[in-house]
Amino acid sequence: MLRHLPQQETIANLGQILAQIKVHEAKPVLLATPKPSVAGAVLRNLSAADFYREVADEHQVQLIEDAVAEVLSDPQMKGDPLHPNARGHVLLAEKLIDSMKSIGYVR
Repeated sequence: MLRHLPQQETIANLGQILAQIKVHEAKPVLLATPKPSVAGAVLRNLSAADFYREVADEHQVQLIEDAVAEVLSDPQMKGDPLHPNARGHVLLAEKLIDSMKSIGYVR
């Protein structure tokens, strides 16, 4: 999925990254990206790839599941088909701060 890698390779890579973060006694947060979907893009209803929840549960880390998908579902928030524009980045930052507050990582 990411970088057009097979899903299992993406899952393994995320697991390795999370393990390295935990070695340094940091608190990782997993940020889900939308699964590729032409229908989701056209209907403005992208959603996170299912495997993020599985990775978060397996590695016992917090997951911010819908922030990126919600921003990228709005064509006015996109600079291109895959990335937020400046307004989209502001909205995404606001969503991330709200999510971090709700899980207790930011006051």
